[in-house]
Amino acid sequence: MIARPLAFRGVSYTLEEDAQTYGTRRLAWIHPETGNLNRPLPRACIAECAAPGQPADDAVRHWRGKLGFHVPTERAIRWLRESGAWTEGELRGWNADRLAETCLWLLACEARENRRQPFGLVS
Repeated sequence: MIARPLAFRGVSYTLEEDAQTYGTRRLAWIHPETGNLNRPLPRACIAECAAPGQPADDAVRHWRGKLGFHVPTERAIRWLRESGAWTEGELRGWNADRLAETCLWLLACEARENRRQPFGLVS
């Protein structure tokens, strides 16, 4: 498979280059204060997590682990609550993995629908 470059805020690079750039000091996916997405989601992640007509649970779980995708709890709860699909009480009952997987799934869907990288957990 040929590594195609990703475009994010005018910068083009591959997931392999991302790993080389950050090494063991990986930049957090979501900025804890602003909620902005710090790095682009890989195209394969978007394609697999937001595939129309496909159950996404396994793909999202796979990509959350592969990317080390974590979200700041309070920011994720606030962002997900704004969708109106869940109450704050429901979201507070979720573990960190479920919060991260739900955020990753929604960000991938947003990227696929808008044909651009999402901004992050911001309204």
